Amino acid sequence: MVNRPASVLTVFCFLLCLLYVFYWKIGEPNNDSIESIIDLSYKNPHKFRNPSPKLAEGRQAPDESDYEDIKNQLIDLFDDDLFNFSAPLRSLKRKRTISRQVVALENFLEAYHHNITSTREKLLKWMEDPKFRDLEPIDNVADAYKDDFFDRVMKLDSVSTIVLWGESLEEMKKIVPDQHFPYTSSDCRGLENHAIYGNSDGKRFYNVSCSDKLADLWKPAHLDIVRFGMGLPLNGMDTLRKIWNKPKAIPATYILIVKDGVSNSEGDVWVESTKIVIQRCYQDLRPIFPRHLNITVNYKEIFVMTQYFGGSFFHFNVEGLPRLTPHLKWLEQNPHIPILISKPKYKNAFDGFIKVIGLPRERFVFDKIVRAKVLYMPAGGICGRSAVFGSVATSIYLRSRLNAPEIGKQPDSVVIIKRSSRGRLWMNHDEIYNQVKAEADKRSFKTVIFGDKPSPTFEEGMKMFARAVMIIGPHGAGLSNILWSSPGTVIIEGMCDIVPRKVNLCYRNLAQLLGMRWYGIYPGCVHTRAFQVIPVVSYNLDQYLKSIRKGI
Repeated sequence: MVNRPASVLTVFCFLLCLLYVFYWKIGEPNNDSIESIIDLSYKNPHKFRNPSPKLAEGRQAPDESDYEDIKNQLIDLFDDDLFNFSAPLRSLKRKRTISRQVVALENFLEAYHHNITSTREKLLKWMEDPKFRDLEPIDNVADAYKDDFFDRVMKLDSVSTIVLWGESLEEMKKIVPDQHFPYTSSDCRGLENHAIYGNSDGKRFYNVSCSDKLADLWKPAHLDIVRFGMGLPLNGMDTLRKIWNKPKAIPATYILIVKDGVSNSEGDVWVESTKIVIQRCYQDLRPIFPRHLNITVNYKEIFVMTQYFGGSFFHFNVEGLPRLTPHLKWLEQNPHIPILISKPKYKNAFDGFIKVIGLPRERFVFDKIVRAKVLYMPAGGICGRSAVFGSVATSIYLRSRLNAPEIGKQPDSVVIIKRSSRGRLWMNHDEIYNQVKAEADKRSFKTVIFGDKPSPTFEEGMKMFARAVMIIGPHGAGLSNILWSSPGTVIIEGMCDIVPRKVNLCYRNLAQLLGMRWYGIYPGCVHTRAFQVIPVVSYNLDQYLKSIRKGI
């Protein structure tokens, strides 16, 4: 009789445990079932392709009924609590706020900046001599893609190479998002076979593959060393480790400091008898002097950020800024050094950038040919595929400098991009917008349009994308604003041909660097319909809500 209360309590606790297991385990959706239903190849992947002028070749236009079963079964799979959208949400417990990320980034860069300064101080007397050396005939080209690049530049007495080292992968995880995700598509096979950067490039550069299953967007893998090969020459990591005797360290980026160099508007540099060609779009590997050498503008020092296509919005954001931002604090500490950039194609966007970055406008120069006693040449970036560290540094620095309540708060909106240019727009934008808005409203998310008539200012675009949980739209430069979004943001991109039968996976690349989730509708351009978009939207919004409730 004495032990009866204890027995009753034991039974009661046991029943509570059973109830907990039933609610959290049995009541949760079966992931295997979800994956089988979300497999968007769905019997015949060609049914999901866009209606287009090429339908005469035998393609069938997608039909809304093809998506109806998926949509209905999705709703049935989730537990009822997930769809109780009035339930209070826990704030996402961010591991690091933007301000903490900036501190971590600047601490990481401190030794690198110190090495640049030390090298510069050794050249101060050289800078005071107003005379320039005579140019030598060019008989050597150092190509930043080739495996002999560092061997060539390190033979030059006039060039110093400064490397930013991470001592381990764990140290790099303090800066670069640790989680990344497979990229997904309505038609992986079609996408990979008709894409620039398709086929094996995803595996080669990011160690990820395309998946037809939406559920894979929510299965993270951890940061690996493969990604740090981007922006380095072929076998560049092994070469630098060997030269510096750092067998386990990771080279995040580098800068060349050149005595008495000449640079053109494409960012290439001539020094001694060598032409140094950065990684960029449309390299010119001819061993010849730059055109219009007779109109050279002379400087004591100059930082070279310019490159081919550097004046366009996409290439400036995605390839230009990642060259600048690892050196931003150092440039602030040396305010007399001008910065050579490509002449901006969009003045308003450039003015907005100047406002956010905080550097005086007069520091930026647009000369076509410059000569400097000391020239700073940061690492370039593969056309459409920038290096991971520079891209992450750009995202952190510029978001931290945007003086707006949007930064650091819980993302709460769905951004839909509206384009008006021929060839890269959604004719059914209004239909897509209305149905996306309905799905967002049900889940208490805002819906905002990022349009191009008129285009938002640089700052407005940053604010918009900083609050996004999801970004939807056809391929175009506006998607480069994902730089201002948080890791984990869902990107749904309609794939448009940029040349006949070829789409561009540059935003898949950028999403991979920034730890975002990317889904490609292929083909997904002019004639995309709402029923191709909505199942992807509703599934990912639900998964996002679920991740918040679990504090993931």
